[in-house]
Amino acid sequence: MSTDKRPPHPNGPPTPVLNRADRARRTQALLDAAAVAATPEERRARLGEVAALNLDIISAVTMASAKRYRGTPLDRDALLTHVTAVYTEAVLALELPLERDFVVWATPVVRSAIVSFVRLVPVAI
Repeated sequence: MSTDKRPPHPNGPPTPVLNRADRARRTQALLDAAAVAATPEERRARLGEVAALNLDIISAVTMASAKRYRGTPLDRDALLTHVTAVYTEAVLALELPLERDFVVWATPVVRSAIVSFVRLVPVAI
């Protein structure tokens, strides 16, 4: 597994940065483990790991997709918080086995969360 190291975070050790193939393999291994989990708690823990492992990708998709709304007064931090909450909830409710690549599954979830957030933003007249 090829990884780079991010600079140390003030609250903990550096987080390894996985390349696309390694992240996909690790994600699939966690999804497989969640599918055969003996308890709901174990399943939730594995799916939580999946959500955390792919959070960088989700953040990147969020920011790239949000560019579409340049003229809208979006609070980017609030948008990312909203999308992260919706994404995490969706991952924890995921029906397994997943029939397609995880990122392919997650991208419409993120875009839908962005649209729902934009609809909540009050428009200044």
